[in-house]
Amino acid sequence: MNLGRYLLGVGELALILGSLGYGAARLRARFLGEWTGAPARLAELTITVSALLLALEAVGAAQVLDPVPIVAAAVAAGAAMAWIGRPLLGGERSDPPPQMGPAATAVALAVIMVVAVHWGTAAEHSFSVGLYEGDENWYHLPYPARFAQEGSITALHYASPDYLSWFHPVNSELFHGMGMILFDRDILSPFLNLVWLAVAILAAWCIGRPFGVAPLTAVAAALALDLPVFAETQAGSAMSDQFGVTFLLVAAAILLNGGRRADGESAAGVDPAALAVAGLAAGLALGGKLSFLGPVAALFAGVVLFAARGARVRAAWMFGLPLLATGSFWYLRDLWYTGNPFPYVSEIGPLDLPGPDQELSENPFSIAHYLFDGAVWSDYFVPGLEEQIGPVWFLLIAVAVCGIVAALVQRRYRMVTVLGGAAAISLLFYLLTPAAAEGPEGMPREFTAGLRVFEPALLIGLVLAALASARVGPRARWAALAAAAIAALVATSREASFWEGGGQLAAAILIASLVILLPLVLTAIARRGPRGPAIAGVVGTAALVVSVGVAWPHTEDYLEHRYRTDDAPEYFKSLSLVPVYRWASDQEDRRIGTSGILQYGLYGEDLSNHVQFIGEVGSDHSFRELTNCRDWRTAVNEGGYDYVVAMPRYGGRREIQARWTRGEDAVPVLHSGPITVFRMTGTLDPADCGTLPSL
Repeated sequence: MNLGRYLLGVGELALILGSLGYGAARLRARFLGEWTGAPARLAELTITVSALLLALEAVGAAQVLDPVPIVAAAVAAGAAMAWIGRPLLGGERSDPPPQMGPAATAVALAVIMVVAVHWGTAAEHSFSVGLYEGDENWYHLPYPARFAQEGSITALHYASPDYLSWFHPVNSELFHGMGMILFDRDILSPFLNLVWLAVAILAAWCIGRPFGVAPLTAVAAALALDLPVFAETQAGSAMSDQFGVTFLLVAAAILLNGGRRADGESAAGVDPAALAVAGLAAGLALGGKLSFLGPVAALFAGVVLFAARGARVRAAWMFGLPLLATGSFWYLRDLWYTGNPFPYVSEIGPLDLPGPDQELSENPFSIAHYLFDGAVWSDYFVPGLEEQIGPVWFLLIAVAVCGIVAALVQRRYRMVTVLGGAAAISLLFYLLTPAAAEGPEGMPREFTAGLRVFEPALLIGLVLAALASARVGPRARWAALAAAAIAALVATSREASFWEGGGQLAAAILIASLVILLPLVLTAIARRGPRGPAIAGVVGTAALVVSVGVAWPHTEDYLEHRYRTDDAPEYFKSLSLVPVYRWASDQEDRRIGTSGILQYGLYGEDLSNHVQFIGEVGSDHSFRELTNCRDWRTAVNEGGYDYVVAMPRYGGRREIQARWTRGEDAVPVLHSGPITVFRMTGTLDPADCGTLPSL
């Protein structure tokens, strides 16, 4: 990628976000004109992200997912929203309830910055060596890369035969796809989750704002998001959990602010416009990950149940239609292919549902299955909780559960009860989710990996516990803030060795400042009289120009070192994947077949390689691994591959696919442990399989 393509991508991205942001601000000004400060900005962000998602879905469904159609669709959507909206008034004044004083706000900002620096460090590291999280190499990044290659989002992409992953909802991945399309590279992907982190903390602030405890709820969210269970997989990665939990929190914040009156009492119902914006946010979460179906359904049920008398039908429509707009595309796609919007569910009681005849997991054990198994707790659950939530895991979980219970039993604020119900459903969903404790009977080896599903309940529970402090005196609130701040700094176990050097720390501070401090500065400037917005625009533009200039040399370094260095996680080294990714980085426009699920590194630096797991697609859209030589050779021939990367599916030492591939027309070009890369010069003869063993 040269400087010209980089600058063109920056210009396209600025035009997209500028058009949609301006239109969203005018739309918010018309329908939520009385909103100011943080809730207004949160509503505008939600409208902007929703409009961008819908534009991308429309262009992708039309199979023209390319820069010009994306920019055109975004500009048209922004213009339409601006035309419907009303002019923005400069010098907006915000008069929120007192928020524990300036000192509390300063403490909260300091903690948030520390957390953002932690996440910025992870993003900076990924932007130095490449994206190495396991699941993102499995499907989170191959999906958007395929979107970018095909210009379409309607086809199923069979990245591997695992967990029916080709049916997963991928709202988050679609934004990564947009970045790949605009820049022909994945240079935005390491940073997107950092943006969602900032939005999540803003949402947590807005949840506490009507109650005067915004600093405390923001710190509680920052603590939850920086625990290893989440930060170690989401920071600097393309994982979708952060996207989902962010917009679940946003939906809750919009509902809480839309259902409050200035006198502090709970309003009889939520403002219809606020219901619509909250519905958009809930749909974004639902379209990001199936595990958010439970809490989103709880939000919907609560909105309808607690609507003003005679307004329940209207509330259902006002919340439900926007929810479907941003959350239904991928489920409708699955319905089209299988006749079932949730192909993971094959039966409901006596009712059989259509879908692929394929198990979700070989060992689909839930947490509830082992809930009273002392041996499993001592051997797996307790060590996993200590590793992923910290040495005081029991205290944090207890506080979160107390927060959920407190929200459910209080009767004054209906939307707080609704949020408590969403958290309770999320907790129940985690306990009952198949494969949350995956592994052979009595050995849930994948427990720690499944703990990500617990994060929404933990996060919302801690925020609700912080919210409950609004009922106590100032000293108790300050004690809670101090405890949360200390926990955020200690429980995450970040030591000086976390940073590779002063340069990395400086870069992380700069990145954190751009996503946390710069928006605060621009907001403060925009409030300073009628000329404030114009001045803020000039300052923001100047900051953008400087950031773009500083980022270009680092972008060149990233593209030079991406997947080419030995600085990779031990897991990838143990699988002998580092040399294979290095080889693939220099390949362009190749068709590559593989038998391994960790495949994103095979797409090449410019993401032009067409990578496909070599398997068998069933008539019911099931997808299975090939288990014998004849089927393997037939599939290789049909795929027309330039290269075949024969490797164990999950790792290990078996080389059976390499043995199936060897022949006169398969020339080995690379050996790395159990992995062999073959250059295909002709077709393979299935008859030559002879007595080669099956898988």
